[in-house]
Amino acid sequence: MDVIFANGDQVAAGIIYQLDKMQIKLPVIGQENLDYSFLMDFSTIDHKLSEIGEYAFWSLFEDKTVKKLIPSEFIARGALQERMQK
Repeated sequence: MDVIFANGDQVAAGIIYQLDKMQIKLPVIGQENLDYSFLMDFSTIDHKLSEIGEYAFWSLFEDKTVKKLIPSEFIARGALQERMQK
């Protein structure tokens, strides 16, 4: 299966726009899980940046350094989700 992996949802949206103009059907995966990945129905990876930022902020007030694993989440949508279900 061919897929395009973009370094962000904004880039993925631009790629999808160009692919549509060229009438090419190809799944695109973005990163960040921004609102328009849902609205444009393309797959994305949510790196939980808000949660990481919140944890980093509150860790400034701790006396010791604490490591915390915040896993990313792959969100399959659109053409890729359809191909995965076959």
